Amino acid sequence: MVTGQSQYFSGHKVTSVSYQGSWHSSDGTSGDWGLVNNQQQVFTTCKQILDAGASTGDGIYEIVDDNNEPMSVYCDMTSHGGGWTLVGS
Repeated sequence: MVTGQSQYFSGHKVTSVSYQGSWHSSDGTSGDWGLVNNQQQVFTTCKQILDAGASTGDGIYEIVDDNNEPMSVYCDMTSHGGGWTLVGS
């Protein structure tokens, strides 16, 4: 943030574990934000994240593999009902 610049954030609760909103700056820039409290939840697929109401839209999420090891994946939460996990090698 630049000295003299001000920012404000507005948002709302979407589900019991997620919040979303927008931010605005005095320099004219703005954007959207999302916050999910999923510390108690462990997911193995993007569909599980979506069904739990923990989705903040398309993007990178952390899931665990079959060995309970965490991994970052891209989740498409909007196409054809959402919950799609992009896997690459």
